[in-house]
Amino acid sequence: MFTFSHVWQLPIGANSKFLNEGVIGRILGPWQIDGLFRWVTGTPITLTADPTLCNCPGNTPTASTIVTGTSTTLIPVPTFFGFLAVPFESLNFAFTQPPPNTLGNIGRNAVRGPGFANFDVSLFRSFVVKDQTRLEIRGEAFNITNTPHFANPIGNVNSAAFGQSVGTLRYAPERRLQVGARLLF
Repeated sequence: MFTFSHVWQLPIGANSKFLNEGVIGRILGPWQIDGLFRWVTGTPITLTADPTLCNCPGNTPTASTIVTGTSTTLIPVPTFFGFLAVPFESLNFAFTQPPPNTLGNIGRNAVRGPGFANFDVSLFRSFVVKDQTRLEIRGEAFNITNTPHFANPIGNVNSAAFGQSVGTLRYAPERRLQVGARLLF
């Protein structure tokens, strides 16, 4: 998980470089933007298979993997004179039901589900009402980019929906906007 948070007081209004005098300066006055960006890798998934072919009561067999071939990709490698294209060979895998009476050759949590990125932001300003009393006006946006956060895909190789995410994460909802006020005294 990578997390980046920020607090930025906008350079306009009272006590700033720009538009710091007069009525406009008081209206635009010190606004602040806060934000939180999170980038998370997916959670582990165990790929499973149909237990009836395993003939192993009480156990859930994992899937088997087979190598279907190789592919060559050119990747750019930085050098002193620029970039050099270097061939990189990678193996292509397929997942399948293991042979009868076997448990499969993929280990537990061998694959990762989809990751996600999320950005929450708030904009607020504080007004002095009287002496020690302040009024804070705030607007907040959660998941401002409205990016879907998919749940782990179906991990049973015998399912017609194998590898498909059929839902979203409950704890990462769609975009939400809210406005609030707080009186501090």
